[in-house]
Amino acid sequence: MREFAASEDRRCVLACKPHQAAILSTTRVGLAAAEEVFGGSGAVILEESERERWLSDVHPVNHEAFWWYAFAWWTLREGLAGKDEASIRQHYPIPEGCTYWVVTSGVQWGGLAGGANHELWRWDGERAEFIEVYCVDTY
Repeated sequence: MREFAASEDRRCVLACKPHQAAILSTTRVGLAAAEEVFGGSGAVILEESERERWLSDVHPVNHEAFWWYAFAWWTLREGLAGKDEASIRQHYPIPEGCTYWVVTSGVQWGGLAGGANHELWRWDGERAEFIEVYCVDTY
C-alpha cells in the first residue's frame, strides 16, 4: 500500500477528478493499514466483501460508468488453490510447518485499463518472506 501511495500509479486512482470516487478495498487484515496509509486521501475504504457485495447486488459493474470511480485493492490469501497449486509447490518448495501466502494488489480505472500483481510469500508463523511475483495481469 505504501509503495502504491508513493508511486505514479496512484494518480490513476487517487487523483480524482471532480465527481470521481477512489474506491480502495482489502481483506479484513489490511483495513488498519489502508486507513493508516490512505485515511486522509478522501478515498472510500472497503473490506473486500463489502466491495464484492456492492458490485454484485447494489451496483453491478458497468464498464461505461468508470467515469465516476476507480479501484485499487490488496488481498492476502493463506494457502494455495486452483490449477497453479502443483506447479507452485514444485517450483517453490517451502519447509514443513510453513504456509504459502498469495498477496494480490491491483488497480482498475476503466473497462480495459488496469492490472494486478500476484506475489508468492512464505509464512512460518512468525515471519513473512517474499518469494516471487508469479503472475501479472494487465488489461
